Amino acid sequence: MPAILLFCIAEEAKPFVYRAMNTKLFDGGLSCFWLVETHAAPSATWPTPPHDAPHIDGQQLKMELKKDEPFETEFIGASVEDCRKWAMEMQYRVNYIEQDHIAILDERGIRDGTVLMSCYVHAPGLVLGEEGEDGIFPKEADRWYDFRIELRHVPRFTASFSIGVLQACPVYFGRKEDLTDANGVFDVEKAEKITVSEEGNPSFDRTFITSDRPV
Repeated sequence: MPAILLFCIAEEAKPFVYRAMNTKLFDGGLSCFWLVETHAAPSATWPTPPHDAPHIDGQQLKMELKKDEPFETEFIGASVEDCRKWAMEMQYRVNYIEQDHIAILDERGIRDGTVLMSCYVHAPGLVLGEEGEDGIFPKEADRWYDFRIELRHVPRFTASFSIGVLQACPVYFGRKEDLTDANGVFDVEKAEKITVSEEGNPSFDRTFITSDRPV
């Protein structure tokens, strides 16, 4: 399964990268993230076996980072827009990157355990209901939308958009303001409960749980 591009844009956030890389798609599974360290294009070859980094015909994105393993990133000091631009230029070159979703670790993350998820919407929003009574979500296309969420909720956030997108869009986009607290953190857990309750059954596989273990 493709993983999300992870950018670290603040020197003080580098210790948080180790924790982020240990966030799994499901218990005992692969990391949610590919760590981007340079501006070079990613390797065109899918990792074999899956847990290894891509072969050297481009940047070796990392899915694993051992405790205290040194790493460098050329994105320290970069803006959110810089990360978006790199992702849009590179994501279609390979088949192992989760398209249109990126994760950004900034100076805030080390303090409160949050990550900025930035999602690009190409097409107009989804019209739900036979008569479209639920409206169109999101309201605008061809733009990025940001959600600051707790790191431990990244697997659920990703699953919502990849598996339960029809049910998730009205909640994540239509109720974003209501589900964002005073600190600007979007409540993924509450969004999931609303999505499930309104549909009467889970809109995505509940095995997508976090394995955010200390490293």
